Amino acid sequence: MTDSKLDAGVSRRKFLGGMGATALGAAAAVTMKSSVGSSVRPLVSSEADGASLGSATLAFSWLLDVQQAGSYIAQTRKYYSPLSVKFLPGGDSFAGEPLVVSGKALCAETDATTSAAAVDQGANVVIVGTQYQTNPFCVMSLANKLKLKEPKDLINKSVGYGPNMAVPWFAWLKANKLKTGSGPGEVHSVLTSRDASILTSGDTQAYVGWVTSDVLGLEVAGQKVDYLLFGNTGLKLYALTYCVARSALKNSKQRKQIIALMKGEIRGWEVECANQALGLSLTMDKYGKGLGLNRKEEKMQSNDQVTLLIQNSVTKKHGLFWMAEADIEANLKSLRASNIKCNKNLFDNSLLEEIYDGKAHIAL
Repeated sequence: MTDSKLDAGVSRRKFLGGMGATALGAAAAVTMKSSVGSSVRPLVSSEADGASLGSATLAFSWLLDVQQAGSYIAQTRKYYSPLSVKFLPGGDSFAGEPLVVSGKALCAETDATTSAAAVDQGANVVIVGTQYQTNPFCVMSLANKLKLKEPKDLINKSVGYGPNMAVPWFAWLKANKLKTGSGPGEVHSVLTSRDASILTSGDTQAYVGWVTSDVLGLEVAGQKVDYLLFGNTGLKLYALTYCVARSALKNSKQRKQIIALMKGEIRGWEVECANQALGLSLTMDKYGKGLGLNRKEEKMQSNDQVTLLIQNSVTKKHGLFWMAEADIEANLKSLRASNIKCNKNLFDNSLLEEIYDGKAHIAL
């Protein structure tokens, strides 16, 4: 790091797997079955071990920060009942699909990119809902150095991207009909192992990262940032998707467990969307207490994920996590632009249809 003030937030998303994984990385992860070491233990659920549906593990893509606030609320208020849910934190090398395939997790947070790549490699998994209606990927700049208002502002500019962002970055360029290279009229893409601090050092004029961490890390450090959210500029992709084994949907007990888990998630996130102070408190004072989290940044992230990523016109009409037909088609288009083979049966709304029963909310 060249700027220690950025360390708390900007470095948190330099991981392969999870939402920014390349198709190759996701496929390799599935082949290896499970990349979680024996030293990683699920947190013990606050619900009774004797719950009538037994216990199940929900695997998070990242550490126990505010990204999982709705789940903390669900567990604390026992919204998963009659299921006892344990949380498995993720990290730098997280890959959710192998956990589901191996049975180490009933459900894992993944994204459309990694799950599509996993299915293409033979993993029998399916997405049954999406927490983020659009992904948090973006390209950003320091506003006092590069005014970034539309994609063509990047022409003849240098843009840093990490290996974990290669697939969405080049797919986004393609979607916006931008050429990349070192010549005039092109976007100068620079592969880097650095994070968003590359902007403060001046080594590149823009950087590809996450709106919920990289942008916020810069802003917390006092920088004014311009950014273009990929989902609003041609590359629609679901993120923090709920991935389960397709076989589990046909197993009576496991299907009931997944429904209980999804109901709990919906209830927890409905509360979080209405009362972010509660999720922030649980993050800082309980679940993420020992992580050295920055309260200001966690609060900003909480607001961004609720207002920019989780809620939109689709969720207002159909409820949280709903996957609209038009958006599924947009996801398929983006995945194909990323050279990932996929089809519509990657997404399954049947559980949400059963849970909501034509409504947009469920009783708390």
